[in-house]
Amino acid sequence: MAGAVAAMEQTDDDVRPRDQLGRPGGLVRLHPRMPCVVVPDVHARADLVLAVLAMPEPGGGLPTGSGCVVDALAAGRVQLVFVGDYVHAEGRARGRWFDAFDEYQGGFERHDAMDREMAESLNTLEIVARLKAAFPQNVHALKGNHENIANEERDGNMPFGKFVYEGAMVAEYMDLFYQGAAFDSVYRFEKTLPLIAIGDFYIVGHAEPERFYAVDEVVGYRDRPEVVRGLTWTANDEAEPDSVTRMLDAYLPDVVCEERVYLGGHRPVGGRYHLRAGGRYVQIHNPDRSIVAILDRPPFDPERDVVEVPPIARGPEETD
Repeated sequence: MAGAVAAMEQTDDDVRPRDQLGRPGGLVRLHPRMPCVVVPDVHARADLVLAVLAMPEPGGGLPTGSGCVVDALAAGRVQLVFVGDYVHAEGRARGRWFDAFDEYQGGFERHDAMDREMAESLNTLEIVARLKAAFPQNVHALKGNHENIANEERDGNMPFGKFVYEGAMVAEYMDLFYQGAAFDSVYRFEKTLPLIAIGDFYIVGHAEPERFYAVDEVVGYRDRPEVVRGLTWTANDEAEPDSVTRMLDAYLPDVVCEERVYLGGHRPVGGRYHLRAGGRYVQIHNPDRSIVAILDRPPFDPERDVVEVPPIARGPEETD
């Protein structure tokens, strides 16, 4: 985690403008004219991250390049943006969460189910952090609403619970088994994550913006909890009707209106994508499928540019 935090804190000011106290702000400016792969909510799916690294390098708007994404990252030919939510397995682990809740109620005297959950979550988080440290100019990890290892209600965070009390359970587990430096490293990593990324003709964020947020608000997000909450927690139909349009107008003023698009995750979709805000906001988080968006050239066409990543081939000894 330390390498990723250092990479984020040392980001050039023109890439990640700093706030009035000199801290890295909440927005990242992406490389111009470079293909970008956007990965929606990960939720402890390390296999998804590894599959993205192994997928063909984007080229010409579709993944038809000559190499794979990790090779292109090393060569500086592609950029990778994660929209957040690296931990907390979703529906695939529903039964395990109920088993882990029983363990939680017993003070984690037994913790087999929770061990499996935490191994998946922390392993996934570590992979993302290592990617950021290895390719600091080309990999950007954004903050989602699940980046709250302490399950706190401050700085725009809110305690989380979906199937059970996942946030409280993770916080208790970390307190019992990962006190001190391990917990602190995850906490600091979360607090250093930016909120949105700005590309040639697109914005990437975790959730639909609740309202319009000016550049100075996003840059100064550390002292503005309402900005963090409004860019990570917004549910469907909670955003102001013109929030997406105003964000696109302000952050991409030189781009033709019809070519601008805002991508995010947060709320699940049934297929590959779902359009909101008059088609300007594209949700791409399907927890049951390995979906990514490829942004290479305007205009963005979700039918062409939202694709399913092929799984990594496993040998017989690797199968579950």
